[in-house]
Formats: sequence, C-alpha cells, structure tokens
Amino acid sequence: MGLDDGRDEQERVDSAEPGAATEEATFRPRRSARLRVLRNCALFILVASAAGHWLWTLLPARWTDGPMLQNVSETAASLVWYTSKPAADQRFVIRVGGAERTMPVAHEETRHRVRISGLQPGKTYAYRILGGEHTWMSGEFTTNKPRGREFSFVVFGDSGRATAEQFALAGQMQRLKPDFLLHTGDLVYSAGERADFPERFFQPYRELLARVCFWPSLGNHDVSERTHGGDYLGVFELPENGPAELDVERHYWFDYADARFVIVDSNADAAELEQRVAPWLSGCFADARDRWRFVVFHHPPYTCGPHGPDERIQRALVPAMEAAGVHMVFSGHDHLYERTAPLRGGQPADDGVVYVVSGAGGARLYEAAPAAERPSYFLAVNDHVHSFSHVAVEGDALTLRQIDVGGQVIDTWSCRRR
Repeated sequence: MGLDDGRDEQERVDSAEPGAATEEATFRPRRSARLRVLRNCALFILVASAAGHWLWTLLPARWTDGPMLQNVSETAASLVWYTSKPAADQRFVIRVGGAERTMPVAHEETRHRVRISGLQPGKTYAYRILGGEHTWMSGEFTTNKPRGREFSFVVFGDSGRATAEQFALAGQMQRLKPDFLLHTGDLVYSAGERADFPERFFQPYRELLARVCFWPSLGNHDVSERTHGGDYLGVFELPENGPAELDVERHYWFDYADARFVIVDSNADAAELEQRVAPWLSGCFADARDRWRFVVFHHPPYTCGPHGPDERIQRALVPAMEAAGVHMVFSGHDHLYERTAPLRGGQPADDGVVYVVSGAGGARLYEAAPAAERPSYFLAVNDHVHSFSHVAVEGDALTLRQIDVGGQVIDTWSCRRR
C-alpha cells in the first residue's frame, strides 16, 4: 500500500460522522438484549408445552361427546361416545331381564363403541358406562317397536350453527318424546369438520342422543372439499345396506314398526343417482307395499325457496319414488318449511308423493318466493320462524305437525295410507 492509499484511508476515518461509533456501540448491546429476551421466551414456551403435555398424560380421561344411540332395530342397538384421551378401561353395562350384563366395548383412540344384541322389540333398557369402577354416565333407550304399534318421529335439517334457535328447537323436540330423529342434512356448518361437532351437534342434542336413535343424511355442507363426508362417516354408525360397490353408509334404509325409511346421499352426481341409486331405491321398497314408505335426502326436487327445484333429483329419483308408491319425501337445503300437495309428474294427483322441506332447524332462514309466484301445489310455506316436523303414525293414519321454537304448531296435515 502506497502513501496516497494510507492518506485516503485516514481521510475516510476522519470524515466519518461524529457519534457514529458511539451509536454502533449502543446498538450492539440493545440487539443482544433483544435476542436474549426472544431466546428466553422461546425457551419458556418450549418448557411450558412440554410440561403441559406431561401433565396431560397424568390427568385421567374425561367424557367429551355422547353417548349417542345409533342403528337401533327391534333386537339390537349401538352406542357411541368420546373421551378426551384414549381410555381402554371403558366398560358398558346393560340391565336385561332384571340382571346386569357387561358388553365388550370397541376402543378406537378416543372413540368408543358398543353393539348390544339379543334384545326384545319395544322394550326399554337401562345402561351404565363405566371408567374403571366409576360410573361416567347412565341412561336408557327403547328398541324399535314391532309392527302394528303406533309411533312418532321428528324431522329437521340445516341446523348445525349452535344458534339459540337450534338449542330451543332441541328442547321442544325433547318434550314430545319422539321414538327417533331424522335429519335432512347440513348437520355441522360450514364444512362438516369433526372439530365442530361438539358445539354444533353433540351439545344441542345431548339429552336426545343418549336415548333416541338419530338417523342422519348428508347435506352439501357435510361433504365439503375438506372432509368429503369423511368426518360424518367417522362419527355415525349406520346400516351397511346401500347400493352395491358404493361407499357404505352414505345411502341406507331401515324399518320401524309399519314403515320403511330410505336415506339417500343426494350429493351424488346425476349419473350415479340415476344408474345406481334409483334402482337400489326401487328395490328397497319392493317388499314394503304394506308399509308406510318415506324417503329422506338433502336437495329438494320441489321448492319455492331460493335454491329452486333440483332437476337432477326430478330426473333421477322422482320417477323411481312414484313407481314405488312412496308416500312422503323429506328434504332440506332451503332454510324454511314447505309442504306440497300429493304430486305425480310435477302435477297434483291423489296417488302422488307429498314433498316436505324441513330445513328451518337452526341456520339463518331463507326467504321463499312471493305467494303470487309459487306453483299452486305448495299448500304450506313458512319462512319466518325456525321449526321442525313431528310425524305421528297410527295404523293407516298419519298426522304431520310443524312446530316452531316456541312450541306453536304452524301447520297441521293428516292423511290415510293408500
């Protein structure tokens, strides 16, 4: 390095702003202090997380969701419940004929399931669920009534928002003591995820689920891109008697007393509905001509709500239902209540099918088309109050009452079986 180079370097040092070195010296300890604080915070979070996990492993399991009565027949029933952590010591005890019987429990991580068989039709059974020697919960349920007995059921849908109206409707349902519940879809908004089931399904219907069988159907919000219906299928225990080679439990049927119920996943595409589901549905009713015949699915073929009639369902399922002599179809999707006259080919007919939209179960209500714009076959429409359908069957007579959050009857209709 030459003399000029040394002089230039000295000039650069001399020309530096006064106080720059002091600022640099001050900045370094401040930065070091901040880094120490961040490091200590991270260390604290790590230790707290590890301690929390350690404490969680020491805490006993606790009940979270359920019990929920499922897949009940005249001689058998299933119960499902959940715990906060795996608990293999869960036991199920049922009283049968004056004696207690312990049933094996299937443990699937935090989900517990028992299938009880060898029961009698129309009988009430008391049960207890134990963890170790401690009784966690107790209740009772009744098996399906045999043929010739009167019965009642509740139908509702589009409910899972955890609204005050949803809880109020659940209270009204409980007062009626129905024999079972049917749901027209959209159980848990907005995507049918398991994490939302406690608040939006299990809590509102806790008292009902423990003693009354719940029969669901898949709504469009239950098959979101995030779940595709998988969380729904993981929660419920349903009959595996749907169309061959299709996913089990999306479509199924069951009998109760003098009635047969067929539940359809109406989210299926038009080709599947027409080619696979419709023939299966016809077969379900082939040996049920002496029974009441009901169908439940989410998307209504006839509605004056904002979604409008579902033409897929009109083309694929309506002809099969008419040919099978179906008496009533229950749907949801439009958040209101509607009841049509008996229809055949979209026109009133004495031997037609009555279509009921019972989609006012708790979510925000939808506005129906003005009365002047509705087809004349809509005999009852209510879009301003949350409600559910209560159906009572006694032999060849049926009575439907639509009941609102205050317990008021907003529509009544009766008929006799053809």
